[in-house]
Amino acid sequence: MAEALISQILGQLISVTSQQIAENVKSVVSVEKQVEKLTSSLQAIQTVLEDAEKRQVREASVKRWLDKLKDMSYEMEDLLDEWSTAILKSQIDKNKNKVENDDNNDLLLVPKKVSFFPISFLSLNPVSQLSRATHRPGIAKKIKVINGKLDMIAKEKDRYGFNSIRAPQQPDRDRQQTCSFLDVSEIRGMGGIGKTTLAQLAYNDEEVKAHFDMRIWVCVSDPFDEIRIAKAIVEQVGQSGPSLVELESVLQNMCKSIKERKLLIVLDDVWVEDYKKWEPLKHCLQHGAKGSTILVTTRKERVAQMMGSSCMFQLQNLSEGDTWWLFSQLAFLGRASEDCETLEEIGKKIVSKCKGLPLAAKTLGSLMRFRRTKAEWQNVLDSEIWELEEAEKGLLPPLLFSLYDLPSAIRRCFLFCAIFPKDYEIKKDVLIKLWMAQGYLSSSRSREMEVTGQEYFESLAAHSLFQDFIKDDDGSIIQCKMHDIVHDFAQFLTRNECVIMEVDSKKKPSMDAFYKKVRHLTLTCASDAQMPVFNYNAVNSRTLLNLAEDIALPHLFDNLTRLRALDLNAAAIKEVPVKVRNLMHLRYLNLSKNTRLHELPEAVCDLSNLESLILNWCQSLKRLTQGIGKLINLRHLELEETSNLRKFPKGIGKLSSLRTLSKFIVRGDGVKKACNMVLLKNMKHLQGILYLDGLENLISGGESKKAELKNKKNLLGLRLDFYGQKREGGIHNDDDDDDVIEELQPNPNLASLHILYYQGTRLPSWIMMLTNMRELILKNCENCENLPPLGNLPSLELLEIWYMYHVKTMSHRFLGEDAHDSIPNTDDVLTASTKIAFPKLKRLGFFGLTEWEDWYDWTSWREDCLIMPRLSCLTIECCPKLKALPHLIQTAPIQVTIRECPILETMLPQGERRGLGQDISYPNQI
Repeated sequence: MAEALISQILGQLISVTSQQIAENVKSVVSVEKQVEKLTSSLQAIQTVLEDAEKRQVREASVKRWLDKLKDMSYEMEDLLDEWSTAILKSQIDKNKNKVENDDNNDLLLVPKKVSFFPISFLSLNPVSQLSRATHRPGIAKKIKVINGKLDMIAKEKDRYGFNSIRAPQQPDRDRQQTCSFLDVSEIRGMGGIGKTTLAQLAYNDEEVKAHFDMRIWVCVSDPFDEIRIAKAIVEQVGQSGPSLVELESVLQNMCKSIKERKLLIVLDDVWVEDYKKWEPLKHCLQHGAKGSTILVTTRKERVAQMMGSSCMFQLQNLSEGDTWWLFSQLAFLGRASEDCETLEEIGKKIVSKCKGLPLAAKTLGSLMRFRRTKAEWQNVLDSEIWELEEAEKGLLPPLLFSLYDLPSAIRRCFLFCAIFPKDYEIKKDVLIKLWMAQGYLSSSRSREMEVTGQEYFESLAAHSLFQDFIKDDDGSIIQCKMHDIVHDFAQFLTRNECVIMEVDSKKKPSMDAFYKKVRHLTLTCASDAQMPVFNYNAVNSRTLLNLAEDIALPHLFDNLTRLRALDLNAAAIKEVPVKVRNLMHLRYLNLSKNTRLHELPEAVCDLSNLESLILNWCQSLKRLTQGIGKLINLRHLELEETSNLRKFPKGIGKLSSLRTLSKFIVRGDGVKKACNMVLLKNMKHLQGILYLDGLENLISGGESKKAELKNKKNLLGLRLDFYGQKREGGIHNDDDDDDVIEELQPNPNLASLHILYYQGTRLPSWIMMLTNMRELILKNCENCENLPPLGNLPSLELLEIWYMYHVKTMSHRFLGEDAHDSIPNTDDVLTASTKIAFPKLKRLGFFGLTEWEDWYDWTSWREDCLIMPRLSCLTIECCPKLKALPHLIQTAPIQVTIRECPILETMLPQGERRGLGQDISYPNQI
């Protein structure tokens, strides 16, 4: 971590020196000299950091030296951030005087983008601002003090005889490949050899499923939380999760829910050895029916003994042959056979050092996949890392190899993950935002921080440092976990910096000096704590992740003023104190699921460095701050499920850095004032999904075009919602909707489109221009009678049509008979001239089309055309007048589900009829 931190500071200091020389700022000469001296010292230290970081694992004195260096570096980073923030605020104040605002235009002047830490914070600022910032009290003096500390550290390094090694600073583009994750190969026991995987195989076995009334899986992990475990069991039984907080009440609820049910309960990854914690749960679990079974996985035999296990399976290491097979599956993936033969002898010697541990074999296999030459393999075999003894059963060396194979910037990102508890479900997008908040991700004109974060994440996944991936429909990872041993490894290397603390109302908080070393702090809550007590002595914390629900955090904003990331998700807070402005370094603020939070104080707008503001599920939130336009560095504003938020301040138009805006409220100001759609104009970098709420308030006349959705090429999803209160001062004219929706034309790159409660009579013509669209949902478009030729859309995979009450027939036009060109296909059995209707459609659904009678018989359509060749699922619900399905649907190898379609059911073959409201399914028939 020190290497990445020093590199970050050096880049900034070099820019400072260059800028001051270029501008010839005489008033900052004293600062310039100190900066030059600091730069020189850091450059001398930087050359030995790679060697020092490797030696710290086995040499305590080197670890202490690195800790001193990191403490000094953090101090310097805070000072530079304070300086850059002063410049940024000066720029905001300067532009405030240039704001142009009148009754006819809600768009405010967007201030010039100011670069701030970790990018060069002086490169875009005028001399006057530089002078003002350097005159902040004590800047030169503080740098001089840091120089003195650094001199001592630099002299001390000479006694260790470090080698000068430069670590790779940028990821190898050839290494940004996803790995072949082999779940089956993770079977078998001991630390890191697949206890959880073996339990999953038993849990999902068909005979096991048939034997028990119900199966329940609970990831216990550390700390052992009886209330959380009991609530998880109740929820999986099928009852609503109790809101109780007392242990006794929760356990009584659990007893009732499992009573007389034959259950298989898997308690995965148990660590607690205290029988007093296990005893209450054990007694309650005995209320299940005879034959119920509890399966426990644990790394400790003492845990199994404490829990009274009737049978213990001590899982053994892999055989040498199995270990080699697992290693070679990863290490030789994609290699020519002759290369494999050349490396096999060295590879088997490396595998012998894995000691039969699949996690070690998997980690080393992933690593050696990126080592292309025999010399590189030999270097791994001959490394001194194998001589380390501070590892649990030989796992530390393989993990160290994998870690040191990464550039220092990615290493730092991995070690940050020690902040999460064991078995924590890490959401990729959240993790990347947290990395951004710490300044771990670089950016440039051609590469955004979020893209860099995505690449870093993929690199860590390819090195087997993440696992248990959850993917979206596109196959992209959205969530993962860390193996508990990999987690231990990260915590081993970040001890004292990343701390997970259990807070308890019954215990007096310690004021030990240890907490001043903490940089990243996670709070968990003791199971019986009502108002947990928090230690505010961790004054140097840069991250506070609150996982303790209903926690009171008085004095937070007085003490933890160096925070870069603050997560108060579900903290049951009613208001944010005005003192939030004290958190001048803050980049990430998560206030999600605080359901009683009505508004934010204007003081939030003083957080000029803020990049991510997360307000999802703040269902009582009524307004955003009026001065939100001051947050010119805000990149992500998340407002999902904020139904009471009905109006946006006009200052939001100044947020030209936004990448995420999950919701935008279209304001209804009547016909005398222009709509606020123009506020979207300067948000040229919007990505993801944009939800436009309140479109019923728009009138035609070109105002909607001012949003310039057509120019937002990175916007991939759009939800157009016309539901809500009609305009004041007149009757809503549905013809307006026809014109308005045409003006909302998005960029052709759009991949997802939802149109909701649209009252016009025709769908927008631009739909057919969305050649990249994969998902289309039309809901409550009540006045539309006809559908456009959607079969011509080449990329459409999901189509759902809801409550279009005027649709009576699904004509041949729906299939796209008017297509002017053949749609290319990749199926070898098709000729190049074959026309395809809905070439990629997989899922099709019709819901509540109460007047739909006829579905055009496809058999009489073009002979040279294929229709929905990839369709796998068709759902039809509440279409009472529909008389028949096309013959092709009845014979195709697809799953068809029909509900509440009485006429259609009587038209089906006798053997396929079902009662009203029941499912009718056609399984694969071909």
